[in-house]
Amino acid sequence: MLTGNKAKLQVAKETTFGTKPISMTNQLQFFSENFKEKREKKSEGVITGAKGETASYTTKIVVDGGFSCLVRPDDAGLLFAAALGTEGEVTDVGTNGKKHTFTALDMIESASLPSLSVIVDRIANTFTYTGCKINELKLSSTAGDFVKVDVGMIGKSEALGDTLTTLTPSVRRAFKFFGGSLKIGGNTVADLTKIDFSYNNNLQADIQTNSSGLYVVEPQPAQRQISIDVDALFSDNTITQYVNNFKADTQFSLEINFTSDEEIETGLNYSLKITIPAAQIVDSDFGISGTDTLKHNFKFKAIDSIASELITIELVNTNASKYI
Repeated sequence: MLTGNKAKLQVAKETTFGTKPISMTNQLQFFSENFKEKREKKSEGVITGAKGETASYTTKIVVDGGFSCLVRPDDAGLLFAAALGTEGEVTDVGTNGKKHTFTALDMIESASLPSLSVIVDRIANTFTYTGCKINELKLSSTAGDFVKVDVGMIGKSEALGDTLTTLTPSVRRAFKFFGGSLKIGGNTVADLTKIDFSYNNNLQADIQTNSSGLYVVEPQPAQRQISIDVDALFSDNTITQYVNNFKADTQFSLEINFTSDEEIETGLNYSLKITIPAAQIVDSDFGISGTDTLKHNFKFKAIDSIASELITIELVNTNASKYI
């Protein structure tokens, strides 16, 4: 009887779509994974004069799945780079800090979202999934907890029996909820109790051609969807947001920050900042249910302002090299 406590999960960026790199680069400490090769099988459907059905044959192969883990200041960079698709030059912060900047991929003809290879050691055997692109990336946290990331992927193929790379998991502390903040139009919204952030690429992963064979054509992003869901303590401040922004259909900048309690150097902490230049509140709920503490729920969405980036993610750590 096998248990999951000895399982391992490693990832690495591919140079060529669908081709596993020689060695993996990151071993993630994870909660769960659910990668699966999905095979569409069809029978010929002809009449044979026999008593039963005719045999079925594979006509389409695609990988679906993902994993959940904590957001650590070093590992998170590869996930943000793979999800958004564009990484700027690394810049210095302080003496030892390095800032990585990620933006959404501009879909010109030559552009392509990065693909990853994922190896999962399921103890009985290792399973390698190649050509994996991030379809959806979700960050979530509640009061008194760590920041969690859920990664949903669409990939090309599955293989068994590969060898893991000898890697050491990150020793950095995960971001915590109490190090987070939300700013609407530059003003900090205090007393949050929950925050969920979702970035969806809406990958087009159902197109098959004569040259792609059993596999779907390399998926690319469609219209990106970004949503944020927060709970805050009900107050005059949240009512102001409700009246001035939700009821008035106002567009405003949105900023999410997470600061680690772990320092790179004195006065410089590991940090994560998500900036959305144009956003709107699309739902607001502050109903009373019983005698519990009153809360105000807001749902935001990012909108394309044309004049600025759809989203920018800045990650400060000590990694000197770009992730993609």
